[in-house]
Amino acid sequence: MEELEVNIAFAGEATPVGRLVMADRRILFRYHSSYLATGHNLSPLKLRWTDEIQQPDTTIFGGLFGVFAD
Repeated sequence: MEELEVNIAFAGEATPVGRLVMADRRILFRYHSSYLATGHNLSPLKLRWTDEIQQPDTTIFGGLFGVFAD
C-alpha cells in the first residue's frame, strides 16, 4: 500500500486536505476531518463532502480523481 498526503497552499502556508492511498490497484481518497471544517470542497462534482473513503467512479486519469490529475 502506498500513501500520499494531500495539502493545499495559499500564501505559502500548507493546509492538510486528505490522503490518497493506492491499495489493491485502486486509488482511494479521504478528506481530513480538520479540512472538512473549512467548507472548501476541492471537487464538488466528484468528491463527496465527507470523511468517508472515496473511490473514483471512472478509470479516466488512471483511476485518479481528476482534481489530483490536473
